[in-house]
Amino acid sequence: MIIDCFPFFNELDLLDIRLKLLDNIVDKVVLIESTRTFTLSKKKLFYNENKNRYKKYKDKITHVIVDDSPALFNKFFIHRPKNIFWLLKNKKPILLNAHDIDFYQKNQVYKGLNNCDENDILILSDLDEIPNPLIFEDLETLKRGNTALELDLYCYFLNGKVFNIENKKNIKWIGPSITQFKNFRSFHDERSEARNSFKKDSKFRKIQNAGWHFTYLGGLKSLNFKIKSTAHTELNTRTINTQTNLKKMINSGVFIGNRKWKAIYKPLESIFPEYLCSLFYEYPNLIKTA
Repeated sequence: MIIDCFPFFNELDLLDIRLKLLDNIVDKVVLIESTRTFTLSKKKLFYNENKNRYKKYKDKITHVIVDDSPALFNKFFIHRPKNIFWLLKNKKPILLNAHDIDFYQKNQVYKGLNNCDENDILILSDLDEIPNPLIFEDLETLKRGNTALELDLYCYFLNGKVFNIENKKNIKWIGPSITQFKNFRSFHDERSEARNSFKKDSKFRKIQNAGWHFTYLGGLKSLNFKIKSTAHTELNTRTINTQTNLKKMINSGVFIGNRKWKAIYKPLESIFPEYLCSLFYEYPNLIKTA
């Protein structure tokens, strides 16, 4: 059995794309959704409110709702510059770090992994990190140890391929981890190890050109909300997260957080196989036109 595990924020169209693309590959989906953002703002359960849109997949999807994000923390997190105050029931303030909240929420994936066989294959990724279905043609290789997937990076729109403006190379993103249930430790541990797969002593095998990472999609309003909610609180400033600046960055393609990276908007057919183009054309709001 192949089980696709990912957190869900509010990316309704991207969820649709992922479910359609991996429908013939994946046997089960574990979708993690929290009632709070990584910065502890209250959040709607967007999947819950839109379940009918995905009724075709209802027998596959296990919906894990995380509604206790602050309860885990009972100590100070002071190792990062941006922290959040939270009052516990005893009224004592503690410092919470958005990355720790991120880790906690995603680690709740275990609640959807009951009754797994030790040989079941887990895909552990963010929703917007979509594996190429073709990599699952060689399941025997995926069963041998842990695997990290190297993805092409896209920003703002499905056809906004990201390049380094200095060396003109397209940016590669190492994100998803694939492992068997018998080797699974936690969502965060597996993802962290996968991102270090470039190191010589890494136990992870890396597959190149293994999929696509579509980040910061959805337009100005969606982008503003994501920046306010993300664990990367350094981006939520009066300089970066303004409508004027975000509009300028989207139009120019300059990547948020790294000005050496830039999204170049290209025709779908020049960067994706035909089956992806056909699927993506169903979502014109996610495609940048001239």
